[in-house]
Amino acid sequence: MINLKNILSIAVATVVLTSAVFAAKPENPGSNGKAYGHLSKEDRMAAIIAAKNAKVRPVTKAYMYPSDTSSASDARYDYDEDAWGMLLVKHKKDVVKFHGHNLAANKEYTLKYDGAEIGKATSNDEGNLKITGSFTVSWEDYDVKKFTLSAGGEKDLESRLIGLRGAENED
Repeated sequence: MINLKNILSIAVATVVLTSAVFAAKPENPGSNGKAYGHLSKEDRMAAIIAAKNAKVRPVTKAYMYPSDTSSASDARYDYDEDAWGMLLVKHKKDVVKFHGHNLAANKEYTLKYDGAEIGKATSNDEGNLKITGSFTVSWEDYDVKKFTLSAGGEKDLESRLIGLRGAENED
């Protein structure tokens, strides 16, 4: 009977201690993404905002236009006629993907970041172009506006963080 009591008390103690370990609150709320339940609504929102602000954006999306176009919010841009491009910068892998449209046909273009070459490619018969390249940059000093696309030393496109308004995509 004494052996049965010892075994039973050990089993109860194990269950109590195990549940206490799993119920422990994390020191850094939100570190596992599900640890907000024990916080008040205000603290929970503050922890969620802090976690979002601390997170590095995995992708930056930017558009490239000719340098003589306006960046004003009411500017119009003819996406069907004039040259433009879109950049995707994947921060985790330091990869840049560029898709250009309405460029000069069958011409070699160079994509650069702050003067350093990222990649080269030749546009097709329709003036479309794809360049994929990698680059190393200190993310504290990163500025998406430092991307340029050039052909033969002449700057054709420069990047902007937001797109210009067009007739088909008014906000």
